Amino acid sequence: MTSHSGRTFLHIAAETWQPWTKVEEQPGGGITVKGPMAELLTIVARQLDFDYELKQPHDHVWGTLLPNGSWSGMLGMLQREVWVLVLVAMVATWLTFTLSLNVENLVVEIEERVKSASTLALWVFKTLTQEASTWLPSTNASRLVVVTWLLSSMVFMSVYSGILTAMLTVPRVTIPIDSQEDLVAQSQLPWRLETGSMMFQYYQEAKDGIRRRVFEGHSGTFPDCYASRKEIANGEFAGICDKTTMKKAMSWDFSTSGKCHLYMSREVVYSNAILAMAFRTNSSFLRPVNRILRRLKEAGFIDKWLGAELTNTTQCLRPPSADGTSEGIRPLDLASFLGVLLVFGAGHLLAFVVFLVEVLLSMLTNSSP
Repeated sequence: MTSHSGRTFLHIAAETWQPWTKVEEQPGGGITVKGPMAELLTIVARQLDFDYELKQPHDHVWGTLLPNGSWSGMLGMLQREVWVLVLVAMVATWLTFTLSLNVENLVVEIEERVKSASTLALWVFKTLTQEASTWLPSTNASRLVVVTWLLSSMVFMSVYSGILTAMLTVPRVTIPIDSQEDLVAQSQLPWRLETGSMMFQYYQEAKDGIRRRVFEGHSGTFPDCYASRKEIANGEFAGICDKTTMKKAMSWDFSTSGKCHLYMSREVVYSNAILAMAFRTNSSFLRPVNRILRRLKEAGFIDKWLGAELTNTTQCLRPPSADGTSEGIRPLDLASFLGVLLVFGAGHLLAFVVFLVEVLLSMLTNSSP
């Protein structure tokens, strides 16, 4: 198709997928896009000398296979030959894809939870260490026991003060869900899948195993991971999202609140998803677009554009226990002092054994003629 200016005119389907694309509606109608894909599209259009029109799918999804064999969302727009290019897509066998823009991994995304411990440990240790007595040893053996115990007590108190300082400095964080198995094994936090996405179809088509349990147990869908970032951060549900989108959500979270409320599971639930622009099969634009894309990747422009969208993520990608931004003093739990209490108990047991030996020896001495 040609425009009024005589240049080639393309129809391009676009949908918001942070940080790659952000679709914005214009007051007079129509849409524009921002982000790395907007930068790429501007360069491609200028290099290949074409005009274009952007439009979102009515259902605002990437596209899934329907029972009648057609596709929904942007993939359906391509299938019906109404639109000749999708800015970013994942996988669909009947399409032709450009060179990959990025290789993506998907993980379980949940609220980062900080566990408040019990103060029972402080009371127990205080009670044990404040025992006092006016008794003074009268024999050399008892004096040796007392001196040994006093030296041990000094070691115990040094260990205690060190643990206390460490636990008050570094918060204790509990991550209840770190894999798909953790997700389906609990019932406190519901989980949802991204509607109209490849991952929804990935779990829906599973016949058995952990994938089937994830699909059967999901409590609904959400529009996209970035749009649902507040609900996930508030602990309303967990989502299965790509890492790049969640880094964008973490960037937003830390930039707006100064804290990190989101956590990505260590287990990768789906790896090496190829992100690329999609054309209809046999499109004449595929080869020249690939040439431009290759040059931009080699020059580092794709990484530069993406990096500009992912500021303030370093802090939130650190292990939760390494977060030193917590405010106030956190109480300790009994497990924090388990090692110290075991040594403390062993010292008492040893002292009791020595006491029994002394009593036994005294009885034997007194009973002998």
